[in-house]
Amino acid sequence: MKMIMIRRNFRPNMIFCQSVIMCVKVLIADQKTYHIRNSVIINNNGDVITQLVVMLPLAQSNRYQTVTNVSVNNGVSADIPGTDDKYLRWTYTGGLPKPGESKEVFYTFTVTLNPVDFDFGAITTLHPYDTSSDVYKRYTDESGVYVVPDNATISRIGRQTFSN
Repeated sequence: MKMIMIRRNFRPNMIFCQSVIMCVKVLIADQKTYHIRNSVIINNNGDVITQLVVMLPLAQSNRYQTVTNVSVNNGVSADIPGTDDKYLRWTYTGGLPKPGESKEVFYTFTVTLNPVDFDFGAITTLHPYDTSSDVYKRYTDESGVYVVPDNATISRIGRQTFSN
């Protein structure tokens, strides 16, 4: 059995543009509503797949956004232990893409961005990340098989993406 995984790499960088500090106030007064389709397309490049497991973060309402009309397209919602976050999981053992075929896994939702009033002028000090904190470790350390912050391929793609 060959296991194919999509890994995300999130490592915050201490990059802060000085010009941001010069901004006095940011105000998003107009509520904007968007219909979102969060999807992953799995391309089978020649493997025999007997099981496919896909996980995507589940959009949730908070003070910045209101999420409605969530359609999980046969995904199963699960809690992330120790957090208020959730994810969707799809497990397929049938209807899998044959070599040269693709399968799309998705869910849809509507999101309304809530008004945000933030005064950048109130920022007087930028503190470095506390690399020993639980929060820092939770989002940047290796976590099982799904979070691998030092994956060379993902790091290279990330550097290319942010250099454009």
